Amino acid sequence: MSRAEWNKRLMRTKKGDDGSQLVPEGCDLYQRVYICTHGWKKRKSRSEGSRPKQHIRLTDCPFRFVAQCNLGRGELQVKHGCFMHNHVVSPSAYATYPTFRGVENALVEARTEGMLAVGAKRSRIYDYLLEHDQNVIQVDVDNMVREHASSVSTVDDNGATAREIVIFAAADPENLSSVAKTAGGETGVISLATAHMHPIYGRFCEVLLVDSSHKTNRYNYQLLTFMATNEFGEGAVVQQALIEANGDWHMDRAIVHFKRSHPTRLNMQRVIVVDKDLNEVRALESHFPEARVLICLFHVNKYLKEMRSKPDFGEKKSGEDAS
Repeated sequence: MSRAEWNKRLMRTKKGDDGSQLVPEGCDLYQRVYICTHGWKKRKSRSEGSRPKQHIRLTDCPFRFVAQCNLGRGELQVKHGCFMHNHVVSPSAYATYPTFRGVENALVEARTEGMLAVGAKRSRIYDYLLEHDQNVIQVDVDNMVREHASSVSTVDDNGATAREIVIFAAADPENLSSVAKTAGGETGVISLATAHMHPIYGRFCEVLLVDSSHKTNRYNYQLLTFMATNEFGEGAVVQQALIEANGDWHMDRAIVHFKRSHPTRLNMQRVIVVDKDLNEVRALESHFPEARVLICLFHVNKYLKEMRSKPDFGEKKSGEDAS
């Protein structure tokens, strides 16, 4: 309880008439109540299920006491104490708590950071920590990976990115790169096309695969890939673009760079295959009016299976007529 709250309650009683009973300004934290970690009572959740629930071991433990500042004696006074637990209190039980778990060996921690930097699998990191007698569980490894990913994403790498683009352009005169900035001055699209990609599209330009990257969103970036199909039926990349967001403007900037990189064979483009994203369909239809834009069959089947697995699949909305 704060000093202001205590004085406010005291002023409502007869003791408040005597100013000597009020807590002075030097004692702001006049009273504190300490309870057990498991002493919280179970409350009704107000969440809507959009985030995962954080589980706390609630046992309604009665352990609690009040620490109050005794102004007359000038000391702390403990009162209203109940010093009993309704659960096991032992070093082995405390060792399972998140505050006690972690990597204690500095050498093991340094090697773990190295494994995170090279993108090692979580199971491999977990096994390595257990082999070196570290008190961790799988959730701790997941938190390590998440913290490492957030620290890497917050680092400003504009200078390193600019150097890589300059090196890419200097490696071959036919390498083409473009950087499109948003209205706020931020980098929106970085498009790259190597000298080897020009003859590939020149030979196999009838069918174009767009956004054919696989599971790149999990690495916190969006890679837009343009691919052609060679004589062996294999996909060959003809342009790659890093985009800030999956929007019409970003898609338009990537297509403009693609048309600038391959100006001679655009009139022979007949079929373009994309996934279920409508932003890509609108942008491609505006830039390639004579080509037929098709949606990938595998993405359509995946989307329908996801929709069918939802609990509300097949239910009529309230506004629909029963007839």
